[in-house]
Amino acid sequence: MSTGKEVAVKRIDTSKVPSNRVELELDALKNLRHPSIVDIVEFYEQFKENGSQYIVMEYCKHRSLRDYVKQNGQLNDYSAAHVLRQLVAATKYIHENGMIHRDISSGNVLISDIRNEKFGKKLKVKLSDFGLATYFYAGDIARTMLGTPGYIAPQVFGKKYDQKADIFSLGGILYLMLAGKDPPLKFDNISPEGVTLIKEMMQPTEESRINLGGITMSSFMRKADEMDLHDRTSWRGQSKDGFKQSSYEVFFSIFKIFFYFFIFVLN
Repeated sequence: MSTGKEVAVKRIDTSKVPSNRVELELDALKNLRHPSIVDIVEFYEQFKENGSQYIVMEYCKHRSLRDYVKQNGQLNDYSAAHVLRQLVAATKYIHENGMIHRDISSGNVLISDIRNEKFGKKLKVKLSDFGLATYFYAGDIARTMLGTPGYIAPQVFGKKYDQKADIFSLGGILYLMLAGKDPPLKFDNISPEGVTLIKEMMQPTEESRINLGGITMSSFMRKADEMDLHDRTSWRGQSKDGFKQSSYEVFFSIFKIFFYFFIFVLN
């Protein structure tokens, strides 16, 4: 059935990927609906033909965040905060649905739209690749070592971790955006607010690691919020001034019409 929409097709070679990983990704995507999570369209099986499975997903035309940074360089604080805000919202939603993503990395963050704003670019992003996601219940401890090197919390290497492992991974993404390269950390040319938040997100112990609410309320995020608020306030002010100017222009136009009418017609 044709919908007229562009889609992305993910091919999974079942000879190289365990079938339970495919089932995990499908199960996760079917049950998650969020603006910052890639949407699944359809699933096809072709075991007999070539040993492959296909997942038809929402198409994100600008590829991955990793590719974008590699091609365009590091983001400024404003742009990075806008991306992080979306990823925090998606991660919060995942956790509220009893899951850990376990592989949040720059390669698994897809860009669906890019807009130029006054203070920097606004990237609309979608979290993808739920092949390593697992359901997690309060008090549980996950024990499987999985993930992308550079974004893996230390607890994962010890094989005992919880949902805060995803926050460590988000810290790795923030570092990539601000430094223009993957961890390990080297804080050259990163703002003090950015350095502080990265360190809080990538604390070695889960007890000392910042939570999702703390990220949202951090000085790094608040600075970007204030810039957005200032921009909206300025725009409204300009709109009001523009409306006043337009009103005056209309008034004088009408006045001139009546003036010329009286001068040339009635006389």
